[in-house]
Amino acid sequence: ANPASSFDRKWMALQILKEFTTVFFAPMDKQTPKYAKQSKLWHAPHDFDLSFAFTPANTMVLIHGVIDSWDKTRQLACEILQLIPGQTLPGFETTDQVDKLMLWTRDLIASPRVKESDAGALLLRLLYQRYILGATWSIQFCDAVVAAECHGDSDPAIYFLWELVKMLQQQTQGSSRDLESASLHSLVHGVLLTLRYCMSETNFRNISASQQVADWRKLIATVLEILQKVAEIALWAIGD
Repeated sequence: ANPASSFDRKWMALQILKEFTTVFFAPMDKQTPKYAKQSKLWHAPHDFDLSFAFTPANTMVLIHGVIDSWDKTRQLACEILQLIPGQTLPGFETTDQVDKLMLWTRDLIASPRVKESDAGALLLRLLYQRYILGATWSIQFCDAVVAAECHGDSDPAIYFLWELVKMLQQQTQGSSRDLESASLHSLVHGVLLTLRYCMSETNFRNISASQQVADWRKLIATVLEILQKVAEIALWAIGD
């Protein structure tokens, strides 16, 4: 969809692409529309090449769709990116490519503009789904950005979330020292929204080892502790 197009045109183009992806590529589950389940096209053998739909260029078009001004367009573009077959995204198969995307996304969640911090949170959720939970990569991004194909025993999900918590701690401390300067950024909105998205994608039923349970409890306790500080800062600002 052309970025200069009206909302209706962008929405229609993205909706068509989503239906195309759902019918030909997405695995059938409870979320699959009834019409798609009844379609004879569902994963049916075909003799035409569908790779044109998932090129690096199209991936970039969808990623830029995630920073659209319209909430529904952003959400729909992100849903299509989640449906693209494979664990990694076309055009972002290497660690260097993911590093560049992560740098841009990190800037987005720190933006004072709500549409940009929301877009950053959606993209980080996408990276968490595909590269952390799916491909089991390890991504560091709080200070330096370093993506790596992880093959160790460490849990890449909790490592990723600890990076978010460290960002949250830094932003909270900055707000405590100088709220006016911190307001030039998103304060904690972008990071908190990302945490909420990523937590909702995490299957806590699969956490069984005692050490893993202890690590997750420590993470959640730290988040709750920071949230209390965030609430105190917000109440002070409102009541001042």
